[in-house]
Amino acid sequence: MSEDEIMVKITFLGTGGTPGVPWRAQMGILIEAEGLVYLFDVGGHIERRLIEYRLRASDINGIFITHTHFDHIGGLPSLLTLMISEGYSKKIEIYGPPGIENVVISMVRDLGPRESLKFIQVKPLESNATMIVKPFKITSFEVKHTVEAYGYEIDVENVKVVYTGDTKPHENVKKHSKNAKLVIHEASFPDWMEEAAEITCHSTIGQAIYESQDAEMIALVHITKYSQEQIVKGPLPPKVIVPSDLTVIKI
Repeated sequence: MSEDEIMVKITFLGTGGTPGVPWRAQMGILIEAEGLVYLFDVGGHIERRLIEYRLRASDINGIFITHTHFDHIGGLPSLLTLMISEGYSKKIEIYGPPGIENVVISMVRDLGPRESLKFIQVKPLESNATMIVKPFKITSFEVKHTVEAYGYEIDVENVKVVYTGDTKPHENVKKHSKNAKLVIHEASFPDWMEEAAEITCHSTIGQAIYESQDAEMIALVHITKYSQEQIVKGPLPPKVIVPSDLTVIKI
């Protein structure tokens, strides 16, 4: 890497799905570059992983939610509580698919902390919407799940990272995976449970690898007790990794 190139740091705070395995928190991925920090999904126990990672929650510049299932958003009240304890006072923007505003406001109002209503700003996104805060360019794209759901393409200069969220195989994943340095793809089921994956609008390990095959590296996440069985048996292709919680990748 030359002195002029920007380093992108990806930290897997949580890598687990439902039903989970004990050593994996639910989904949460930090992406950092040039002093900016964005969090993608806020599943259960993500605030604990932030403490372990030694990053102040109040250093997060924005939050992107892929969809409103609890294992991707249920850690938000705890995260906001941690922010308040650190003296957070700025506005923090929370992005997600249409309907995200009602879910977030209801969750915070009913579960707390209510005082965070003063500083959260929820912004529903349309599919193919782009947010630019240099050096970040973050684009939403539609995927297929049981509720409205997005994946996100994160571009930082010449580095492209794609996070699919929860989805069955979808042409948009293939499209956005082209020329990506890293695709972070859910893998909720082993290959022998393809029917279950289809019914629940998730992906098997083999489907995730196939959909992301044009990327330089593939990280399988949303690991459940089912997909863990195949991971243990192995082997996986050389460019495929299964990150543990708090794994860090620098590109």
